[in-house]
Amino acid sequence: MTGLRQWVRDPELPSRCGQPHLAPPREDELKALVVEHALVEGRSEPDAVLWEYARWKPGVSITCTYRLLWSSEDEPHEQVVVAKRYAGDKVSHLAERKDRSAGLQPLSPRVRPRVLLPERALALWCPAADRELPGVAYLLDVKRFASLVKNSGITEPGLIRRRKSEYEPLRYKAERRAVFRAKLKLRDEARTRITLAARVLPIEEANRIAAARRSLELSFDATACAPFVPRLLGFHDRYGILIEEWLDVAGSPEPGDFSHASEAGEILARLHALPVVEELSPLPRATSGELRPLFALDASLASRFRGLHGSTNDRRTWIHGDFHPDQVTTVHADAAHTTGLLDLDRLAPGDPCDDLASWIADDLFENEERSYEEAASTLLGAYAEAGGRFDAEHLKRNVADELVRRGAAALRRLESGAVERAASCLDRAATIV
Repeated sequence: MTGLRQWVRDPELPSRCGQPHLAPPREDELKALVVEHALVEGRSEPDAVLWEYARWKPGVSITCTYRLLWSSEDEPHEQVVVAKRYAGDKVSHLAERKDRSAGLQPLSPRVRPRVLLPERALALWCPAADRELPGVAYLLDVKRFASLVKNSGITEPGLIRRRKSEYEPLRYKAERRAVFRAKLKLRDEARTRITLAARVLPIEEANRIAAARRSLELSFDATACAPFVPRLLGFHDRYGILIEEWLDVAGSPEPGDFSHASEAGEILARLHALPVVEELSPLPRATSGELRPLFALDASLASRFRGLHGSTNDRRTWIHGDFHPDQVTTVHADAAHTTGLLDLDRLAPGDPCDDLASWIADDLFENEERSYEEAASTLLGAYAEAGGRFDAEHLKRNVADELVRRGAAALRRLESGAVERAASCLDRAATIV
């Protein structure tokens, strides 16, 4: 899988914070675990292991994703494996349940789909066996996915050539999200191939976002506005699969590149101007109570943390909900180039300042020497020029909250220097408000 930001990680952080039982497997340890417990008989051991993702929940669990590489010239191969270590006896309870993962073996040719190691409080699995994302196994079954595409009205029956179709995994966050590009070969002289984006989320979250996406389309219809987001083409409510049109877009900006702030401000103003025509659930957000255990791990952070400011705004618009520089892209359509929004998994009615604050806080996090005014001026100028409006003091409180959340995220992902980065975020948040 690709698409995940590569951070320098500190595997010793849980141990230094008094939780050695939640220390993540190092790359060499993970390889040894796979070879001993999960490697399919007759398969060679991987040549390399790359650690790609980490999510630490202090006192509860540590979840890490690794990419295993086989570099044989005859048959190079990649395989994603997740290792989740628990603080309690969850793995023992899981081991008592009936194991149905054997049927997924064709989707994981070199590594057993799921392995439980109660003596290590550790579970290993491949994406197809992700218990929170059952849609991954459904999606990787070409016959079933072809039926979903057909039933969604995207193609006519019998057009998809399953053996000629390909899947490219783009992003995988264990138990949270998987994104694929499906390149389907068709029996059609006029259209020989169709490319789709397929997103898999936990079922409840997938149903929430599908309802939001359909409601957003009503907002476009109500204003006769041309959509600037991928169209939702299909949805499977039992497996949490959303099918989107595939947009021909420019490459993502490099981390720390905020040079397209003007385009970002303009497209946010367009999104926030759309009417919310249906009553929908608000976006769930982390609270002070959820963040406090992270900052309590270090005395210097605990003394700095004063909670979130919890500012409220009665104004409700459509918001992106996870607005970062790589969500704004140039879309190539025929001879025209337009600005588009990607990754709508957090789309919901909400406070428009949340989107503005997310961009500004990202800029301040990536560029610690930059002032609030430098991070905000271009974005807010373009936003206002396009008709967007905001309360300056309310926005600052939201930016402070976003900086606090970014400090917590540095700890969760075991970023190298996470305690120092978190302290810097808390200090800057206090200065801004």
